[in-house]
Amino acid sequence: MKNLQLILGVDKHNPLFSIYSSAENPEQIEVYFGLALIEKIEKGKNSIQFKILLGRLYNAGYKRKELTNAFEVSLKTIRKWGDALKSNDFSIMEVAFAGHEAKRKLTPPIESYAQSRFREIYPKNQYNYSTVICDEIAEHFQTRLSGETLRSIFRKEKQQQKKSEHLLEEHLEDEDQGIVSATLDEIALIVSDDLADVSETLGEKEFFGERICDCEPQLSSISNNNRKQIPSFAKIADADSAPFVHHVGILLVLYLILPIISKLPLHNITCQWMISVLLGAVNIEQSRKLDFEALQGLSGQAFITTPRHQRGALKAGSTEHNRMLLFKRNAHFADIEQSKWFYYDPHGIKYNGMRKILKGWCGSVGKIIRVHYQDFIHTQTGEPVFIKYFDNYYDLRERFFFTVPEFREIFTDAPKSLVFVIDRGIYGHKVLTRIHKSGEVVITWEKGYKNDGWCQELPLTHFRLTRYRNNYQDVISCQFDCVRYPFEKISGYDRIIVRASAEKKTDIEVSILVNSKEISTEDAVTAMFTRWIQENDFLYEGRHFGINQITSYDYENYAALNEELIEKIVESNEYIILKLRRKKLEKQLKSLLLRKNRQGLNDKELSKKAQDKLKRLNQELTVLNEEIEEVQKHCTKHEKLVELSAQKLMTAPKQYMDIVKICARNVYFRAFKDFKELFNNFRIDHVVFRTLIQSPGRIHTHNGKTIVSLHPAITLQPKEKELVAVFLKNISETISDRLDYHLDFELLGSNNFKK
Repeated sequence: MKNLQLILGVDKHNPLFSIYSSAENPEQIEVYFGLALIEKIEKGKNSIQFKILLGRLYNAGYKRKELTNAFEVSLKTIRKWGDALKSNDFSIMEVAFAGHEAKRKLTPPIESYAQSRFREIYPKNQYNYSTVICDEIAEHFQTRLSGETLRSIFRKEKQQQKKSEHLLEEHLEDEDQGIVSATLDEIALIVSDDLADVSETLGEKEFFGERICDCEPQLSSISNNNRKQIPSFAKIADADSAPFVHHVGILLVLYLILPIISKLPLHNITCQWMISVLLGAVNIEQSRKLDFEALQGLSGQAFITTPRHQRGALKAGSTEHNRMLLFKRNAHFADIEQSKWFYYDPHGIKYNGMRKILKGWCGSVGKIIRVHYQDFIHTQTGEPVFIKYFDNYYDLRERFFFTVPEFREIFTDAPKSLVFVIDRGIYGHKVLTRIHKSGEVVITWEKGYKNDGWCQELPLTHFRLTRYRNNYQDVISCQFDCVRYPFEKISGYDRIIVRASAEKKTDIEVSILVNSKEISTEDAVTAMFTRWIQENDFLYEGRHFGINQITSYDYENYAALNEELIEKIVESNEYIILKLRRKKLEKQLKSLLLRKNRQGLNDKELSKKAQDKLKRLNQELTVLNEEIEEVQKHCTKHEKLVELSAQKLMTAPKQYMDIVKICARNVYFRAFKDFKELFNNFRIDHVVFRTLIQSPGRIHTHNGKTIVSLHPAITLQPKEKELVAVFLKNISETISDRLDYHLDFELLGSNNFKK
C-alpha cells in the first residue's frame, strides 16, 4: 500500500478535490476527486502539466495563501497561469507557460539562421557582417538583436573556420604550390574588383565621417570606362541580330537625369530610383518588376537589386544635408529664380497604420481622422520644388513659419520677399499680420466674404484668362472685373473684389487679399484662379509617381520629443471629460424643462418620476460644476500627448524618396513639353509619352551612330505615328547636341509609315 502525504486538502469552495504526494516519489503529485485518482503529474518548473494544474486551482477559487504555501510558487506566477488559461489564446498561453524562456530572443531557429548567414557573408564582408545579419534577423523574425548577443555564435564559427582552413592547408601541402598560388591570386583579384564595384555603386565614401550605407549589396561589375556609352549594347553592329532589350525608352529622358544627380553623395542610388519611378516602380518593392541587367547596360552604372539593401541605403543616406542638396539640384532644374510666385498648399494624407499618430482634418475624406500633412510648394508653372512633413501638433498657420525659412535655403540668391499663393488654412488676423511684418507676401482668399465689398466708384480692372481643354484649338476663357482698395480689418493688406464669369458657368464674386503694392491686380487674380495647376499635380503625382506613399514605417514617441517642440497650452483631459459630462447633463435637463414648458406645467404639477429626475439632474450638475472649478483646467500639449502615448512618424527617408519622385516628375514634364506641343491631343498625350519612356526595343550601331528602335505597347493611328516619329527625330538631335555620342530614336517599323 502506498504511503501518501497530503499537500492540499479540500476547502469550502472545493469539497471534493485533494492533492497528495508519494513518499516513494516526492516529485510526483496525485490529484484525487473524492477517492478517485484523476491524474499523476510531475512537479517542477519545467512541467507544463504542473503549471496548468495550479492555474486551474487558482481559477477554481482555492485559497491563494494555501496554494502558495503548498507548492512554493509566487501568487503572481500562479495568477499569470490562471489568466492565460482563461484567455483561450494560445499565444498568451505560450508566453505564460514558457516562463523565463519566453523572454529569450535568441531562439534556436534564429541561432541556426545566424550561423548559416555568417558562413555565407563573413568570407566576403568582414567589416559589418554583424550589422547585416542583425538587420536580416529583424526583417525575417521581427526580433531586433544586438551584435553583442550574437558575438559568441560568431566566435565559435570563426574558430571552426580556422580549424577548417588549417586542415585545408595540410591537405594542400602535397599539391603543386605554383597552381595553388595562381589560384589564390585570381581569387584575391576577383574579390578586390567586387569590393571596388560595391563601394562605387553605393557611393560609400567618407562623408562627414560616416559611411552612406553599410549594407552589402549583390551587384555585378561594370567598368567606369563605359559611363558615357551604352556598354554592352553599343557593340552590336548587325540590326537583325540586336537583342530585344527592356526599358530602352528611358534613354529619352536619361540625359536630363544625369545633371541633377551628378556628384551627389548618393548619385548612383538616386539615379536608380529616379529611373525606377519613371518606369512605373513608384516604391522600392515594385522595383522587382524591373530588368536591372538591362538598366545597368543602358545607364552605365551598377544597380542595387535587392529591396532590403535599397531600404538600408535610403535609411542611411536620407540625412538633412543630402536632402537639401537634392532640393537645390531640383530647384536649379526647375529654375525657381524665374518664378514670380509660389503655390503653398497643405496636402492631408489619411493614415491607416498601427501607430497612434495625431488626428486632424483630412479634406480627401471630409472628416477628422489620423492624418499626416505634406506641405508642398510649387512654382507658378506647376513644378514641385519643396516638401515638408508634419503631423497635427502644429496647424498651417504655425507650420508656414517653419517651412518658409527652409525653403529659402534652396535658392542660390533668394529675393527679399517671396510671394506665396495659399488657397486655404492661413486666414486669420494675427497670422496675416505676422506674415506682413516678416516681409513675405501672401495672396489668399478672404474667409467669410458676404458679397458686400464691390464699389462702383473705384477704377475697374478688366482682363481675360484662357485655358485649353482637349487641344490648342479647344479654348475656354474666363472674364474678370476687379476693384482694389485697402483692407480695413488687417493693416498692410489690399482687398481685391473679383467678379468672374465663364461660359456655361454661374458668375461668382470673391474677395482676394494681398499685402504688397508691387503685385498687380491682374497677377494676384491670375495666381489665385490658376491654382488648379498645383491641385492637378497632386493627383498626377499620387497616381503615377507614388507621392502619397508612406515609404518608411519608423516612428518615435512624443515622450522623446519635448526639447524639439514649441510649448502649447491646451485643456487637460480631466477638464475635457468633465465638460462633456456637464454638456450631457445640461442636454437632459434642457429636454426635461422644454417638455414641461410645452405642457404648461409648473414643478409641482410634474409627475413624481419627473420631479425626482429634475432634482437629481440639478444636484449632479451642481456637484459637477464644483469639480470643474477645482480641476486643473490646462496643461501643455506635450504632457497630454505623452499621457495618451502618442507617436510621430519619422519622415526623413520618405522625404528623400519624395524629393527623388518630384525630380522624376520634373524630368518627365520637361521632356513632355515638346511632345505635348507637337502631339496636340491632351486626352491621350500623357499615356502615349509614358508608354514611350517605358517601352522595350532594340539597340544597334550603324555608321558610327547608335540606333534605338522603340517598341511601345500601344496602338497608334497613322497620323499619330507620324507625330511620334517627328518627336523622336527632334529629341535625337537634342541629345546628340548635348552629349558626346549620337543616339537616333525610331519606332520599330517606322520606315513603313506614310509620309
